Amino acid sequence: MSLNLLGDRPGYHCSACRVTYHDSLRWIDHCNSRSHLKAIGQEHVLAYDRTATLEEVRKRIHELAEMQKPKNESYDLRKNIATKEEAIEEEKARKREDRRIRRRQERAAKRYNEDSE
Repeated sequence: MSLNLLGDRPGYHCSACRVTYHDSLRWIDHCNSRSHLKAIGQEHVLAYDRTATLEEVRKRIHELAEMQKPKNESYDLRKNIATKEEAIEEEKARKREDRRIRRRQERAAKRYNEDSE
């Protein structure tokens, strides 16, 4: 189960199954296959190997039906635009305040340096 660097065949070589794959997708499919897992001594249980109960099927159908239902929220473009504009204004105000604080700190540092010289 390593990259085949021997030069005889390019690609991914599985020494357990004695096969070489030229692309990674087939290699991954092979690594997850029943034949490969059987060859390396692992047990592979798939979800589709067992039969679903009637209750599980009903539950899944109900979940899918709930996902399909339209949401009660109506889309209001003006409200969304106003919300975005408020967020933009808040961000501008925050940046302005940060700039003011930085300038004050720079002035204080400059005064301190002038006083210490």
